[in-house]
Amino acid sequence: MQIQSSARIEAGLDKVWDLLQDIPRVATCMPGAEITETVDDHTWKAKVGVKVGPLSIGYNATITRQSLDVANHSATMQVEAVDSKGRGTVSASIVRTAVANGDGTDIDVLADANISGVVAQFGQGALKEIAGRMLKIFAGNVAQAVNTPA
Repeated sequence: MQIQSSARIEAGLDKVWDLLQDIPRVATCMPGAEITETVDDHTWKAKVGVKVGPLSIGYNATITRQSLDVANHSATMQVEAVDSKGRGTVSASIVRTAVANGDGTDIDVLADANISGVVAQFGQGALKEIAGRMLKIFAGNVAQAVNTPA
């Protein structure tokens, strides 16, 4: 399933891009996400909590940055996650791009995700809506974080 979403951040491209490259710091901007371990300079372990309809699901995830294109402000990551209760998995390739737009920055996220288990029962429409809402919250948190010292 492909999930695509965009958001505007009221901060300059350089500030936003610097934050987006710092995975442990930017993870704090994602609702329900927490980096638990830095494996190396391109791999992290995380816990991610997601609410889908009436379900609250916790995932143990591995995030791997596969590529970083500084000139084009783009990064590709692979996320492999397992429900902590064994009820499903998520595997996603995520491309994140930042583009200057006036005084702000537009971020675009394209995820190609394979979702199995209990969450998959909600269908693509519901999952895309939830992902869009999460990106809006993420963008607001990024806007706040770029103006806060690391």
